[in-house]
Amino acid sequence: MIRFAFKMTVWGFLGLMALPSFFPAEPAAEPVAQLSDIDVDTPIHAARFAGAVAEDVGSVCTRQPALCESGRALADAALARAHQGLVIATGLIERAQSGEADGPGRDAGA
Repeated sequence: MIRFAFKMTVWGFLGLMALPSFFPAEPAAEPVAQLSDIDVDTPIHAARFAGAVAEDVGSVCTRQPALCESGRALADAALARAHQGLVIATGLIERAQSGEADGPGRDAGA
């Protein structure tokens, strides 16, 4: 169940990022250590290894600040793109619920 929720979150986020490419935007009202050297035979060793990896990942910004800045810029761009997709999806859903035509090819009386 958790795996399904995680997959839906990832695919939903990617879908929201791709949505602005397919629909025109409307003006909105609101603008590591070698694995072979680590012994992970028991769950205790695996937990210690996971803790060491987490500590290493947590200190990467102090060692390479440029990496964190580019990662932050990439995350900001992805979130902005997903926000655009969410705004477009919300507009499409609201138009569908209000009964408006979805596109120029549809008849107003149909």
